[in-house]
Amino acid sequence: SKDSATLGDLDGDGDPDLVVSGHGLGGYATVWFNANGVFTRDTSQTLTYTGTSTPGTVRLFDMDGDGDLDLMVFTGAFDAGGNGTGMDLVLYKNDGSGRFSQHALLDYVAADSTARDFTPADLDGDGDLDLVYTDGGTTSTIYMAINDGQDNMTLSTQYVFLAGRQMQTLAVADFDGDGDPDLAIGYTGITGGARLWLNDGTGSFADSGQGLGDGNVNSLAAADLDGDGDIDLVTTRTGDSAPWHAWLNDGSGTFSDAGEIRPPEPAGTPTALQALLADFDADGAPDLAAFVDDATGSGTTSTIQIYRNAAAP
Repeated sequence: SKDSATLGDLDGDGDPDLVVSGHGLGGYATVWFNANGVFTRDTSQTLTYTGTSTPGTVRLFDMDGDGDLDLMVFTGAFDAGGNGTGMDLVLYKNDGSGRFSQHALLDYVAADSTARDFTPADLDGDGDLDLVYTDGGTTSTIYMAINDGQDNMTLSTQYVFLAGRQMQTLAVADFDGDGDPDLAIGYTGITGGARLWLNDGTGSFADSGQGLGDGNVNSLAAADLDGDGDIDLVTTRTGDSAPWHAWLNDGSGTFSDAGEIRPPEPAGTPTALQALLADFDADGAPDLAAFVDDATGSGTTSTIQIYRNAAAP
């Protein structure tokens, strides 16, 4: 599991709100409402992880099709001796006002406490949201849980993507413009970087052969950065002096490096845990919110840094 944040309109007022999960928050997920660009924590609700002990990746999506954003939390499960026993997906349903209640505790990854990231997408083209998630171990395995249309998930295909490389994060979007969701996967290590995998429309993925950068890519974010109608990418990396990059799509799923988003920082400064893209200043272009931790990784001084996009339409 890992510290995480996600953006979405939780209360239906038209602006992006925030959910944050992290070790520095005591193992809880917290809700922050946006009022004119100022985020205030909703102290009346703290989302605990029944049956688990560590925080993890958080994602927002409309799981039940009622028009508001529900919350899924990917957490680590441990026994009394501190041994990893698996990974749980916890679903919290939104009542429409940004108030959440735990709906289900789902065990999809048995005896693997290294799972890293997940995201919802209609992988098989049947109109409902499935789940795709990564194993952060050296097996480099992607797991897919297929929705039967009644919010019941069944573990389905498992793919090995670049055996021996450790996966850290993923982003799902239609990168090649053919109408189905593709995968961008971030890896760690010297031969890390990000890699693009294309969907044939049935949920079967093939390596595009593209490598986006190198080093420890710990977060990916996808959005149309330059306003040309296709989905671009942002990669962030861990480690001191590790630059973040924007990658522009030519519309066919071929990416070019648009350069660093900010210059490398000197040793001992914070590095990004997660990248989020949303239009914070309402100018029509997605801005970057970087969820950063202190240099020690303790999670005690996590902050959100905003980088505005100058490529407004």
